[in-house]
Amino acid sequence: MIFNLFKKDSKREELADSLYKQLVDQARLPVFYTDYRIPDTINGRFELLLLHAYMLFRRLVKEDEAVKDLGQAVFDRFFKDMDHSLREIGIGDLSVPKKIKKMAQAFYGRIEAYDTARESGKEPLMEALGRNFFPEEKDVPAQLAALADYVIENDKVLAALDIETIKQGFVTFAKPASLNALSSGRDIEQDKQ
Repeated sequence: MIFNLFKKDSKREELADSLYKQLVDQARLPVFYTDYRIPDTINGRFELLLLHAYMLFRRLVKEDEAVKDLGQAVFDRFFKDMDHSLREIGIGDLSVPKKIKKMAQAFYGRIEAYDTARESGKEPLMEALGRNFFPEEKDVPAQLAALADYVIENDKVLAALDIETIKQGFVTFAKPASLNALSSGRDIEQDKQ
């Protein structure tokens, strides 16, 4: 009997690991760093991971307790990975819990900001994304509009994804639009000025 409990937990962890890896793979797509000009830094990559986790959790929160439990396992896996990453870059053992706590607070802050913005429309979503992805810049409208469109498209893609597919450890995100033509056109306009 007790071995069945461990087996169930092991399966849950395996599914969470699969979902988390897919989330990470999506957040690491080069298009985000080239076309969308997300800074390829620790903070930029962290923000993309948070955004994709947010989109997945937004989908899972509407489901039954078993699915919410799987979402919690993905959340736990996410922060286990953050803990490992911090240690890997040389953060001391005593500092890691404090950093993880700040990351968790950032995550919950993003959830609140993105949910509030999603209820109000695309412009507020662009503003929320801008505060997190481009905190030092004031004017990046093309990238923010495209990133907001990507988040909105993922609401549709994830809502259409059968929950049984997710329960089997598979998730599909929207394909991010290539902004090369948009970037090239803007660069040409800037060169003319």
